[in-house]
Amino acid sequence: MPTIEKPAAITVDPEVEVAIDRALKGSRDPEAMRRAAERMDRMREEMRQRVGNVDLAVPLIRETRYEE
Repeated sequence: MPTIEKPAAITVDPEVEVAIDRALKGSRDPEAMRRAAERMDRMREEMRQRVGNVDLAVPLIRETRYEE
């Protein structure tokens, strides 16, 4: 008899759930947007300090243009 495996449980951050619900309703929370922007800025700066400036998009776009 084959073994039936249960699917892995998916956990979602409660803050993400609230953001998804808000987006589906089409409403905006300026305070949540401000906090998210601050968090993204902080993460971007941490990444820049760890690996330096990474310029990937422009060369990749140029490469696809010249392949045509």
